[in-house]
Amino acid sequence: MTDKGRKTAYVVALASVVAAVVGVAIGCDFRRDTPSTRLAGLGSSLHEIQRGARAEGRLELVAWPGYAAAPWVEPFARQTGCRVDVHEVATPEAMFGALDTRAWDAVSVSGAEAGRLVADRRVAPLDRTLLPNYAVLVKGVKGPSGPSLDGAPYDVPFGRAPTLLFLRDDAFPEEEDSSTVLWEQGRRLGRLVALPDDPLVIGDAAVYLKAARPDLRIDDPYELDEKQLEAAVRLLRGLDATFVPGALGPGEQASLPGSAETAVGLATPSAVDALARSGVAARAVKPVEGTTGRIDEWMVSRKAEHPNCAYLWLDYVASPGVQAAAAESLGLAPVNPAACELTRDPNYCEEHHATDDAWWDDVYFRTTPLEDCGDARGAACTNEEEWKTAWATLRQRR
Repeated sequence: MTDKGRKTAYVVALASVVAAVVGVAIGCDFRRDTPSTRLAGLGSSLHEIQRGARAEGRLELVAWPGYAAAPWVEPFARQTGCRVDVHEVATPEAMFGALDTRAWDAVSVSGAEAGRLVADRRVAPLDRTLLPNYAVLVKGVKGPSGPSLDGAPYDVPFGRAPTLLFLRDDAFPEEEDSSTVLWEQGRRLGRLVALPDDPLVIGDAAVYLKAARPDLRIDDPYELDEKQLEAAVRLLRGLDATFVPGALGPGEQASLPGSAETAVGLATPSAVDALARSGVAARAVKPVEGTTGRIDEWMVSRKAEHPNCAYLWLDYVASPGVQAAAAESLGLAPVNPAACELTRDPNYCEEHHATDDAWWDDVYFRTTPLEDCGDARGAACTNEEEWKTAWATLRQRR
């Protein structure tokens, strides 16, 4: 596709994608054999959902900054008749505060927040046969890796991003592809090491220990027993790192990996790109030991007052035009392969490994630590509160 053709297709896609989604809703009538959702008022076919959305006429969203942006919200509202009200939140704390105090139909979350919402039974299981775009998403974001409870699906993936090892060129002129430069060599670099001030960074330490300390028998870095948790915290304690406010989540798109003096650290691709644009000579790699990452998702409230508009929205944000626009705006790898024909940068998907599921095989997506290990150990794992306590103790000893 030529650049001119690509840009034309991109604009056409954003202008018409909702009409296509609604057209599917009108032309198809997929009936569910047995109900898998308890949403009151939700239509039982795509045609009923489209008609019900017109009657509802409204959609209340809680979203990370930029995840429900005007360029794709406005066409959706025009075509579906659902007036969209967006309440943006920048941190997980602000998100849960909004979910506690506002009426909401759908929310954009990442793995950690998604796991908590599922565990607390605040979001509804989805009937994905009523979400046609879900079927074409890349295999790596579907299936049991998503948030679930008793096998029921709860999310529509929106994009994914890895945690990268950030290296300043003058500090590490040679090619490096091992996180040893962070966890071992970093002991000598003091505050030139930068880490997000986030308890889930314990999971990043656990990924390294999974490779470096097989005797610990770490499988999933977010399913740690007490011994494994202590080993990860001990590894972190060995660094005299600078802790950067914020986290590796989608609410922290502008957060940089420390300052221009940072030699090595952890950062999102968008943060690394921002630092590079500021003139810092640096690079970022995925360590050979593997890394963490996140899948951003959309979920529907169990108490959604506008469930039909919410279902149309979840299908819409998985469509190619929205996926292309959102990916480049937010620094995500799109999860709908067709989006790769619509990105402004023809190399975007290749550079972000959007359709290369094998590249993501050793990326452990962030989730909420729970007591249930998910394996034969049963309820022997440490939970979110224990991780927060361990992190607070680590920070106090600095």
